[in-house]
Amino acid sequence: MHAAGRGCGQAFLTEIFVAEDIMLVTDEIYEHILFPPHKHICPATLPGMRQRTVVVQSISKTASATGWRIGWIIAPPAITLKVRAVHDSIVIQAPTPLQKGAERFLCVAKTQPPGLVVGLERGFLCKID
Repeated sequence: MHAAGRGCGQAFLTEIFVAEDIMLVTDEIYEHILFPPHKHICPATLPGMRQRTVVVQSISKTASATGWRIGWIIAPPAITLKVRAVHDSIVIQAPTPLQKGAERFLCVAKTQPPGLVVGLERGFLCKID
């Protein structure tokens, strides 16, 4: 759901999703890789979207751990139960040490200043400049 950074596009799209009772699956894996002055807005935080959004997230990009294959979803409870049923039958669990490492990174990132993930955008800016 990208409207070239214009809030009016987001408002328009959320109205359609609500009016038509459409579910949105959004890939938030790159949420911390932004170029100034852009800010990330998770669609689930927009009015009327919380109960109709499935947020897909991963440690891959934020922690530069692309080989770890550790991810999660944030969704309404009824959707979460259905995703778990499918997940259990098609996915092999990531190794426990990698899960613990991802958990530790997320705990540290939550208590540190935003600078922990700011380095990501700097690294990408250097590549495009």
